[in-house]
Amino acid sequence: MNTTARHAAWALVCLGALAAAGCSLPITRQPSQTSYRLQATAQHGPDAVSAASIQPTVIHLLPLGAAPGLGGTGMLYSPRPGVLMPYRDSRWLAPPADLMRSALAQGLSRQPWVSAVEQDQPLAPADWTVHCELTRLEQDIHHGPGVVRLDLACQLAQSSPLRVVAHWQVDGTQPTAVNDAAHYAAAAQTLLDRAVQAVVQRVAAVLEQRGAG
Repeated sequence: MNTTARHAAWALVCLGALAAAGCSLPITRQPSQTSYRLQATAQHGPDAVSAASIQPTVIHLLPLGAAPGLGGTGMLYSPRPGVLMPYRDSRWLAPPADLMRSALAQGLSRQPWVSAVEQDQPLAPADWTVHCELTRLEQDIHHGPGVVRLDLACQLAQSSPLRVVAHWQVDGTQPTAVNDAAHYAAAAQTLLDRAVQAVVQRVAAVLEQRGAG
């Protein structure tokens, strides 16, 4: 038997041995991922006296924009300045801009001076349009104890006459006791609650000033 034939025979013997052992080659299992969500919680709007002066109005809430890098479900953290990385085994349940839009819609719809919040399919002409963009959502961990940062840029437009009447920035920071995804998500929820409250109060202030209705 020549060398080639001996090699082929030995390969067949090895394959037979693997088959007898159940062909159990090592399998690399993907680590399971934990999903976190951001949602609406109980919000405090403007005080009752202020809210009573606003006539019920329809608000059109546009989809939240997202800065580059924030359109996916990765939970981004910064291990050093200028560097962003996603947590390997954790993610957002949906893109954070989508989760925040839902929370903002609920926060606005709970106000007594809002008769409807329209999103994808407007059923009636809206008096006002709100648009926000998520410009930052990350956990900085390069200064020891971590801190979560959430920044929104918002605009409020009037339908008649059509014009932008207000634009503002909502910037927030929240420290985290532990630099992990669970504390990151909890801090982001706290910041979202504040952001929704800030948007609600700003819209109410403009509508009160301009006598919407």
